[in-house]
Amino acid sequence: MLKLAYVNLWHLLGNLDEHMHLVAPVLVRLFKVELVDIRRRAIITLTKLIPKVQVGTHVSALVHHLKLVLDGNNDDLRKEAAEALCSLAHALGEEFTIFIPSIRKLLVKHHLRYKKWDETENRLLRRELFISDNLSVQKYTQCPPDVISDPLDDFEGVPSEEADETQRQPRSHQVNDVRLRSAGEASQRSTREDWAEWMRHFSIALLKESPSPALRTCARLAQLQPSVGRELFAAGFASCWAQMTESSQEQLVRSLKTAFSSQNIPPEILATLLNLAEFMEHDEKPLPIDTRLLGALAEKCRAYAKALHYKEMEFEAVCSKKMGANPVTVVESLIHINNQLHQHEAAIGILTYSQQHLEVQLKESWYEKLHRWDEALRAYTMKSSQASGPLQHSQNLDATLGRMRCLASLARWEDLSTLCREQWTGAEPPARLEMAPMAANAAWHMGEWDQMSEYVSRLDDGDENKLRSLGNTTASGDGSSNGAFFRAVLSVRCKKYEEARVYVERARRCLATELAPLVLESYERAYNNMVRVQQLSELEEVIDYCTLPMESPIADGRRELIRNMWNERIKGTKRNVEVWQALLAVRELVLPPNEDRDTWIRFAKLCWKSGRISQAKSTLVKLLQFDPESSPELTLYHAHPQVVLAYLKYQYAVGDELKRKDAFSRLQDLSVQIATATNSYSGMLVSHGAISSAGVPLTARVYLTLASWKRALSPGLDDDAIQEILVSYKNATLSAKDWGKAWHSWALFNTEVMSRYTLRGRPDIAGKYVVAAVTGYFYSIACASTTKGVDDSLQDILRLLTLWFNHGATSEVQMALEKGFTLVKIEMWLVVLPQIIARIHSNNRIVRELIQELLVRIGKGHPQALMYPLLVACKSISILRQRAAQEVVDKIRKHSGGLVDQAQLVSKELIRVAILWHEMWHEALEEASRMYFGEHNIDGMLAVLEPLHAMLERGAETIKENTFIQAYGHELLEAHECCLKYRATGEDAELTKVYKSVNTIISVLCLLESAEDDFCVL
Repeated sequence: MLKLAYVNLWHLLGNLDEHMHLVAPVLVRLFKVELVDIRRRAIITLTKLIPKVQVGTHVSALVHHLKLVLDGNNDDLRKEAAEALCSLAHALGEEFTIFIPSIRKLLVKHHLRYKKWDETENRLLRRELFISDNLSVQKYTQCPPDVISDPLDDFEGVPSEEADETQRQPRSHQVNDVRLRSAGEASQRSTREDWAEWMRHFSIALLKESPSPALRTCARLAQLQPSVGRELFAAGFASCWAQMTESSQEQLVRSLKTAFSSQNIPPEILATLLNLAEFMEHDEKPLPIDTRLLGALAEKCRAYAKALHYKEMEFEAVCSKKMGANPVTVVESLIHINNQLHQHEAAIGILTYSQQHLEVQLKESWYEKLHRWDEALRAYTMKSSQASGPLQHSQNLDATLGRMRCLASLARWEDLSTLCREQWTGAEPPARLEMAPMAANAAWHMGEWDQMSEYVSRLDDGDENKLRSLGNTTASGDGSSNGAFFRAVLSVRCKKYEEARVYVERARRCLATELAPLVLESYERAYNNMVRVQQLSELEEVIDYCTLPMESPIADGRRELIRNMWNERIKGTKRNVEVWQALLAVRELVLPPNEDRDTWIRFAKLCWKSGRISQAKSTLVKLLQFDPESSPELTLYHAHPQVVLAYLKYQYAVGDELKRKDAFSRLQDLSVQIATATNSYSGMLVSHGAISSAGVPLTARVYLTLASWKRALSPGLDDDAIQEILVSYKNATLSAKDWGKAWHSWALFNTEVMSRYTLRGRPDIAGKYVVAAVTGYFYSIACASTTKGVDDSLQDILRLLTLWFNHGATSEVQMALEKGFTLVKIEMWLVVLPQIIARIHSNNRIVRELIQELLVRIGKGHPQALMYPLLVACKSISILRQRAAQEVVDKIRKHSGGLVDQAQLVSKELIRVAILWHEMWHEALEEASRMYFGEHNIDGMLAVLEPLHAMLERGAETIKENTFIQAYGHELLEAHECCLKYRATGEDAELTKVYKSVNTIISVLCLLESAEDDFCVL
């Protein structure tokens, strides 16, 4: 019965933790029964339980009773007890150390030596971690169900130290090659469903046959959840691979090659197989598969990081003549892959290396892969004009397709549309399939809907029954989602909204297969496809926008909500021309550019900042609805003022000196026009676009731009130019009193003018601009405090402090400062407290009083921020600084007395801990000697020593202070008495006695400090 009870305890290991308070006392009582066999089984059972349950609360009782067994007469039981104690030591670690001395006494008493106990004891005393592989407790660790031996067998005999090691290890598992070959057989797989079932079945078989117990236990879980099998596929394959025969390995490799060559294998399964190849390579067991095949598959799967690895291996083989591949093809692939990974410098480096070492000629497509579109367009155009001979047709086709790609990337839709119409009729079906996405895109942007419909008819409609293979992607890189997406756009245009929803859903399903491998790589590499996903979502929003009823307040509110959502959403996207262009094209279906000017103007600015000058111009021309350069008879002032301002900024940014001056002249006319319109009636502010989307009046933006351009066009800055610029800046601040940028520019220019006149030796004129600069900085800081925060206004605050400290003595500046302090939040000054307190003892009374006044105001709101720097200033050598800081502290004490007292206490204790008495006395005695011998200032000498003598009279509070008094107290007391006698009698002899008393102290303190310095250096 007891034997069965022991076996049941073993099977219940996982549930015994909370019941050990019942089990442990019973086992301990069995240690005392008469039958030796029962006692031995109880100790062995305990030894098996210890690694599996929490015994911390019972350890004292267990150790006590096991020590009783050690102190007994049965050698076999002593050995089992020692095993149990070792197991306890392993379970408890360092906590077991307190029991070692008492156990050691018993072992010495009975002359017992156990090797395992000695090792365990030594490890505990050295505080080393236990390594379970070398300890007996390993044989009690839990095994998976299929390798656990019968617990009854464990009690048939006691394993000796010399027992065969194989008896202590789980039975080894032999890999069944036949099952794996059968599960991996892929010759009969053809459809996507077949490959999904193959992956599921093969991954489970690998886990079942794995020699690793941990992986085998996951096989059942993989049957219930296939994703587990895919995650562990590489690990299971690697564990079985090493134990398979060579013929079985060759069979599996053939199956993998069959999978790689299949046209219908899902991309997620292909990605899993590529991960397997990478895993085996990391495990130094690379699969015997050509790296060129793996590289091509990785590129096809858009796993560009893997593709780069394999292509680099191929490139090294080509360079070392180990592979007969065409170096031009490999270099082109490397350039393409590096660009896909946004490693443009690496792409350029590959190109440079190839030109220098491989003597390859630069191809037109390489410009394209390097995103040098203008150069690529010129090269393709030249190639097209030079094509001749029997290859003329193919060369012309390649050059034409290249020109189309370049024109599409440059957003030259009109040129692209014209080229597509010219080439479409004579093109072969494969060429039309490649042209169709670019041609459809061009027709869409040009509004040529009938032409777009013809182009789209050549593209796949996204029906699941007709989906093309993953490798059949168009040149645009959007794959099979193009046809469904463009059909959805056409359906929206034709107001077939339900049909459009169907095509949107089809396009989304097509994109899912494209996104799966890219997302595994990184979000950055999947970003362009994510933009297409966003286009589909916004196309659904366009449908909702179009289907809302007209003349309904609720519907109008919903439309306004959608427009605001679009406006906010595009602000969060990557500032990339292609991204913005794709999203704006969808919105343009229902929202013409003249109804979303702010976004289109930002897009135009993004274009010219990205070097897309022609696209920026075409965007602005679309907003103007005429080209000012080709139609000079039409004046800019017939267009919307906001668009006119954007066009003039474009002209100024990209034009030469003459065009800049022309833009400035036109901007002056625009400012007069807007000012006149604004003064005519207030409704013009809204109806004629005088308010921009940012809430800043257009008039202010015009004046600010006018001032900055005038400053750039007037490098000499004569008096007339200065006045003209100041007028423009002033008008900007008057037009937008809450616009911090205008106030900042106004203040900055006034500061510049002030500095210029100061350098010319005209301080009387320079002073006139100080008040304006101070006022401007205050308003700029005040505006920033409500919008951007302290960080963006820090430079303005520091400039204001400079003006304050340098020019604050004049009454005009003082009045401007007093008024400005009421505008700015107290919190804005916290970041510059060190700079303010540094000037608290300014020699100028007005500046000093203003600083104290500001500090008192700060102290009312944030006293804790002021206390430490003020208390440091109170300890300054400068009497003026001490008094100024103390005045502020006294005023803060009126409303925060408790805080001041606590801060002073902490400060005092910190100083007392940081500066010891011997350091204080050494410094004071050196200073007193300097005053006496150098300056003959006897009163100053006595004033320096008096506080330290008073400190001595109060007595010592620490051990260090007490030691100091014991060492030097007698001499210092005599010196103090001489000082008092000198004050009473005025006899110089008393001062001579003082220095006789302290000279020895000074020399000793010098030696002490020198020794401390040497110690610090060491």
